[in-house]
Amino acid sequence: MLKKNAEILLNFVARTVVCLICMYFLNSFFTSRGFDVAIGINPLSLLTCGTLGISGLAALYGILFLQLL
Repeated sequence: MLKKNAEILLNFVARTVVCLICMYFLNSFFTSRGFDVAIGINPLSLLTCGTLGISGLAALYGILFLQLL
């Protein structure tokens, strides 16, 4: 049971770190292209990305792009 909990925690941390790196580079990319779209790096966005992974990151950017319309 302890091994399973450690595996779940490790997966969560790995997804969070990968999404954090992607978020940083995507924020820089969109800013350099003139889009006013940037996800704030805060506990709520990291929790979303850690839980949902890349699909959570896509959802956060999708919400921001919808606000531009």
